[in-house]
Amino acid sequence: MPSGKGYDKCRSVHSEQNAMLSAARKDMIGATLYMVGINQRNGEYVKDNWPCTFCKRMLINSRN
Repeated sequence: MPSGKGYDKCRSVHSEQNAMLSAARKDMIGATLYMVGINQRNGEYVKDNWPCTFCKRMLINSRN
């Protein structure tokens, strides 16, 4: 799937979603979420990594 496309078909759970699902609400309030991405083509860290559109919506709606 191209980046930013096919969220309705994606069966994976992204790390941001896992963090929100696994943590207690009281532990999420005011928490900091650190994102690290690794480019699958060359193995290098992705600079200025941002969450996908779907995860961004979840983060905004979780009010963190």
